[in-house]
Amino acid sequence: MKIKQILLIVLIITTFSTSYGQVNNVSFRTANDSNLYFLKANDFYLTHHLYLDLFLRESLYPDIQIQEAFYVIDQIKKYVAPNQPLTVKIKKSNNKKYNIQFSILDKDGQQILVAMTNHDLKTKKFKKKFSGDSYTRWYFLAHDKLVYRKDMSTEEENQNLQGNDLANAYLFDEKIENDGLINGILKVAIGANSTIKDKLYTKLVDAKLALSTNAFTRADSLLLEAETIAKSGGKELNGFKSAIDVTRIQIKLMKKLAKSDPRHRPPMIDFKEEEPIPFELVERAPIAAGCTADMENKELKDCTRNSIRWHVNRKFNTGIMAAEGQSSGMHKLYARFIIDTNGEIVNVVIEGDSQLLNDEAYRVISSFPTLKPASHKGKAINVKYTLPITLQIN
Repeated sequence: MKIKQILLIVLIITTFSTSYGQVNNVSFRTANDSNLYFLKANDFYLTHHLYLDLFLRESLYPDIQIQEAFYVIDQIKKYVAPNQPLTVKIKKSNNKKYNIQFSILDKDGQQILVAMTNHDLKTKKFKKKFSGDSYTRWYFLAHDKLVYRKDMSTEEENQNLQGNDLANAYLFDEKIENDGLINGILKVAIGANSTIKDKLYTKLVDAKLALSTNAFTRADSLLLEAETIAKSGGKELNGFKSAIDVTRIQIKLMKKLAKSDPRHRPPMIDFKEEEPIPFELVERAPIAAGCTADMENKELKDCTRNSIRWHVNRKFNTGIMAAEGQSSGMHKLYARFIIDTNGEIVNVVIEGDSQLLNDEAYRVISSFPTLKPASHKGKAINVKYTLPITLQIN
């Protein structure tokens, strides 16, 4: 199937979108509100390709905010499926309208994700309509990978690669059996005659490999090592410095996506050594955004409670029940979680009579911004919190 034929199919099937949503300067439209989670691609590949290709390349939207980028990728994960395209519209600061259409199509028996924009490659301008000259990217769906068409492997090309280049090719190709070879390649990629660029390249590929398994701590450590190496060079290393910055943004996106996806819930943390204190009994409550450290403890507790309630009321999507044809009426849920010594919300447990609402409550609670941790007897402490949620579904 030729690219222009693919574009024509995208234009045809994306004319039936009927449902809407919006965050900041980004809005979306899709056929319905069903959270299908069709895409099985690892968040690493989604963020790597889509953030780079749809916002940074061609200077499409380089000043996009993390929350906006997260929102776009989160909607792609939730809604894009065969026969269910997604249209994203972004209002840029210069009043230009940047539109993207996402679709799942079949190419020679393989499913592909197509992202077509209204950015005209010939004129370098945003057009009102999509056309055959629109900047378009398409990716093969392979196992848990999202593979750019030019990254599809060929034995002939791989024979001409070695070291970091081969490791990078294996990381982004469609063959999962190649992933197990990457560590070994990276271990011998650096030698006595390696340049600063070689060492930086190795650290970056290794950091990306860590991210592909959600090893955020290791990825952070490797990026710090890469930054140290980069400081010893001049302008010729600016490209690597930019890559480090982009990878840090990718880590933030992946963490937010993991919290919002009910399929990827982190394991429960064992706090046996230091039992969390109930929120009501802690000497100094956790400090949520909008609350301040100079508040009296009672006022601070009220402020943090109100912040959590406001977040749930604002973020909870009660429309999922109607979209799935579920029963309306009154629903009561109980959310129990820990605010740990880093101010993160962990060990989220939801009890309720609807799995759909339980999953949505989990997503909303897990997406609460990091707080300043509580303190008790002069040290940071884990705090357990219970939140009753009552919903009237019409």
